[in-house]
Amino acid sequence: MVEGRMVARSAIENLFLLAALSKDSEPVLSEMREDHHARRKARGEFLISRAIIRDEESRKHLQAALARFRSELTGRRPDLEPKRLAHRGDVADAYVAYAEMSEDSAHPSIDSLSRYVPFDDDVDIDLDPPPRQHEIELTKVYFSMALIASIVALGEILGLGFGDDRIAKLWERHKSLSVRQAADPTEN
Repeated sequence: MVEGRMVARSAIENLFLLAALSKDSEPVLSEMREDHHARRKARGEFLISRAIIRDEESRKHLQAALARFRSELTGRRPDLEPKRLAHRGDVADAYVAYAEMSEDSAHPSIDSLSRYVPFDDDVDIDLDPPPRQHEIELTKVYFSMALIASIVALGEILGLGFGDDRIAKLWERHKSLSVRQAADPTEN
């Protein structure tokens, strides 16, 4: 179940980026390049600071690459955090699903650990807990929402205009999943 929720979370995170790109691609692409260079620079600096690369020729090559990354950085801080991208792409409501799955699947937390260790007096660790039906259904809803909205955003980016019957049918199917989930959100 955790793996399915992590895939759905990744799909939602990709939706945030696609939606932001569909609204205003040039600034987002520029920030993506800046973020790419900044992250590569940070990783290289970490490798050098920890003396992980011991071969002198490799260190010189890495230092030259770092100098190139530094020269390509503009100094602007990219605004690519998922919550901000969701707002920029007008899909901020989807952040609720993203945050939920981050807390209960992607990051170590009480919510994610409670799947394996009940936090009460009678502690039994279950390394392979059965999936909860509610969680399965909700994950399907989140994933289908992310997939369909991503298709629409990609269509906007590419100028394909996916506003046709195929997308409408997919969205109706998604809504039927959502309605079924809303009917009994506490079902285990």
